[in-house]
Amino acid sequence: MPTLTPDANLARQIPPVLGNVEIRSAGGSGDVYSDLPLQLEHVKSSADCIVCQSNANSRESTARTFIDSGASEHCWAERGDFTSFKEVRGTYGSSAIAGDAGKFEIQGVGTVEFGTRAGGVYRTIRLEGVKYTPSFGHNLISLSALDRRGFMGSWGRGTLSVGKPGGTIILEGVGKGRMYEVQTIEPPTKANSARSHEKAVDIGTWHRRLAHVSIPRILRMASKNLVDGLHIKSKKVLGMCEACLYGKATRRPFDEKVVHETEVLERVHLDLFGPARTRSRGGAEYMMLCTDGGSAMRVPYFLPDKRANTMLKEFHRYRAMVLATVLNY
Repeated sequence: MPTLTPDANLARQIPPVLGNVEIRSAGGSGDVYSDLPLQLEHVKSSADCIVCQSNANSRESTARTFIDSGASEHCWAERGDFTSFKEVRGTYGSSAIAGDAGKFEIQGVGTVEFGTRAGGVYRTIRLEGVKYTPSFGHNLISLSALDRRGFMGSWGRGTLSVGKPGGTIILEGVGKGRMYEVQTIEPPTKANSARSHEKAVDIGTWHRRLAHVSIPRILRMASKNLVDGLHIKSKKVLGMCEACLYGKATRRPFDEKVVHETEVLERVHLDLFGPARTRSRGGAEYMMLCTDGGSAMRVPYFLPDKRANTMLKEFHRYRAMVLATVLNY
């Protein structure tokens, strides 16, 4: 496999080749993956079941993650991504750059866990024996370390895939410049920490949190105690909601005469939205809306990207669904 060198356009250069690093307290690199989709843990107590799930503690990794064929070990730039960690002092690695300029400090070793989408399935990836290298600008997943664990890789058409010998893809990188970037998603433990503290806020805040539900409905839910954690500090409404006004605004119809479909599945309209400002916990940034012109039935599909094969796969799902439910195929 040819050596992948860092892209010159990246903000910070990454030493493409790591030298032999000896850390006696840590074992070799190991990689464990799970076929289970990412799911939130079950909330057992009503006190934890909060309507709004936003908190300053919720965060996404700011460092980008790449699959690197030149790195001999996994290297991670962010301390907060480690689920287990052992601090190491006075340990250095070496890159392909000659002399002291090629040295970099390793400040710890541990286990990193993250979610990703590979082969159309959400998977949890756990990398063991990862070196903590804060001087790096990005996270590196070592292709040779994956090879030592028995995984196999293939690349082509801008995608690098890593999988088991049986063919199951567990990790996928998309070409970014001269490297392959992995889309990382918060694991369930981090997504769970986004649950908001039970704190009373005004009715306007609840109106925005609940996707602009009507004020009387929110007050009814609170008065009848239908939702845990719906504590209202002030019921005073300060004017009309600007977002609601824009959403209910109308415009004059188009002048062109349009002949609408009269039969079910006579024509299906596809609308693509995105990218969203905030990525969902499942990793989606786009939405493809399939609308049947005859029945006006709408089915949304949430996508991690807008690549043609991603959209085509979801459209095949839509086609199979309508054949089974509408046409009884």
